[in-house]
Amino acid sequence: MQFKKVGKRIQVLAYRGYDTEKRRAVVKMLGSFDAYTHETPAELLDNLSDEEKAELKDYISGLKQQSSERYEQILISHLGRDVVKVAGLILDENSSQSEQWGNEMWAALEIMQKSLRKAGFKRPMRQPKPKPVKQQQASLELNQQWAEEALVALDAAQQTLKKAGFKLPAKRAKSKPVNQQQAGLDLD
Repeated sequence: MQFKKVGKRIQVLAYRGYDTEKRRAVVKMLGSFDAYTHETPAELLDNLSDEEKAELKDYISGLKQQSSERYEQILISHLGRDVVKVAGLILDENSSQSEQWGNEMWAALEIMQKSLRKAGFKRPMRQPKPKPVKQQQASLELNQQWAEEALVALDAAQQTLKKAGFKLPAKRAKSKPVNQQQAGLDLD
């Protein structure tokens, strides 16, 4: 089978033999489905054999995987800029965010900081004014520059939440470190 994107739909085409009189292949359009929601109509499924249904299912799962990866890349590449925009919106006089929203933001910022540390990105030195996030990044790969910009943006968001009057949630008590010899771990 072949799949051809036409506008907002994807056509499903199938080879049905060769016409010797016309000297060309016979390709039949079996139906189409939405290119963005990937919903297949019942009429299309009725026209397909079991093998063709499996091929269509594999094709759609591949499309969904590509779409998910593209979404994640876009999300990561614009995160720093978006956090700075939200920080500005919080200080807006017309902003009416709840206390619960503020607590959720503090928790999200804490998780982001932990993830950056675990991924090996070091926190940049604090500067009086945060650097503006570049509008277009040359690469969508996570790199040190991106991590620094994200940490600066997170720091700016924390300061904005504090200025807006949202209280930092109480930190959980850290567990005491366990002596490795007491825990029975071999140090060699």
